[in-house]
Amino acid sequence: MMAMGSDQPDVLDGLQHLGFSALEARIYAALAMTSAMETGYELAKQLGVSRSNVYAALATLARRGAVWQEPGRPGVRYRAVPFTTLAERARRELEAQVGRVSSRLYAGEARTGVWTGHGLPLFVAEARRLWRTARTSLMIGVSPVPIRAVLDDPACTADSDLSVRMVCWAGCAPPGCGICPPAAAATAAPPGLHGTACVIADRSHAVVAYGAADDPAVLTTDALPLVAGLLALTQGTTPALDAPGQGGS
Repeated sequence: MMAMGSDQPDVLDGLQHLGFSALEARIYAALAMTSAMETGYELAKQLGVSRSNVYAALATLARRGAVWQEPGRPGVRYRAVPFTTLAERARRELEAQVGRVSSRLYAGEARTGVWTGHGLPLFVAEARRLWRTARTSLMIGVSPVPIRAVLDDPACTADSDLSVRMVCWAGCAPPGCGICPPAAAATAAPPGLHGTACVIADRSHAVVAYGAADDPAVLTTDALPLVAGLLALTQGTTPALDAPGQGGS
């Protein structure tokens, strides 16, 4: 019997946003919500859809790696690939596509100035972009909420030759609160910068989150005088610290 909930609109709408057709979404949801393997005939009967349409949809789901197939009698049986696997694949594909589009839109374009926006997702996306595109160094002024979201991306802790300096702006006493890898050197928070985080790549591009830590205003810039001012806040007398697996001086 088809699992209860496999026709919930929010589930089906979400699957269709990931590229499933309406029927593919219904079939995948039915399989995902049961531990049993099903034949195309059983699925067609449960869903009230013609067998030819169900088999065509199953073939598409199999090609895209969304279902497992097990030959047998009375026919091939199907089981859903775990949704966590599909979600991670979709996330990586989306990030790669965004990167390709971004590189083409801005290739060769001279961009100098100051841009403002709003929201933690915007800061996280821009900070991760700067981290990934940095060639020599990263200077990071740390506040726990904004920087935690940035560091959740494995690409921001991968091996590289970057020199990474992290300075705590939250007033954490040594060895720190454990959010930063490694624990950031503690320093007095600059006036008015509690709840602020800053990432500076190659001493030339910066993004800052300030205001409410969970819903900050965001500023990004490649204007060198402003970047220089932000660098001064992250330097002081604090020694350079290497993030795990990262070289630096």
